[in-house]
Amino acid sequence: MIADKPLKFYNPMGDCTLTLVEVDSLRAIDEEQYFTLAERNARERGERRLQYLGGRLAVKQSILSYLPELSQQDVAIRRLPHGAPAVAFSDRGKIAAADAGLAEWLLSISHTSRYAAAWAIGKHYF
Repeated sequence: MIADKPLKFYNPMGDCTLTLVEVDSLRAIDEEQYFTLAERNARERGERRLQYLGGRLAVKQSILSYLPELSQQDVAIRRLPHGAPAVAFSDRGKIAAADAGLAEWLLSISHTSRYAAAWAIGKHYF
């Protein structure tokens, strides 16, 4: 299971989604279809790489549940200097997020050797 439909929850801070990815399912995918060049060039290797990519894919799926008109390539997940995940949109992604009124993203990624999970909260303009 690469990624099932994300689960959506109500949260006073904004809509939130949870996505679960089975890490082993990533062995059979075309990475170029799902990940940007920067994500594919990450320094993680071996099993750790699959967990890293699984987390990225899970959070992308959560974000794309808000913005279904975008592709995986319109959403890049990067690591901030202190280690937290952050979203970087393509120009098309920036326009779609602004049109949807989404001002900020709160992301959380976690994984085990078997599963990667991600929360995404899209905060709306007020």
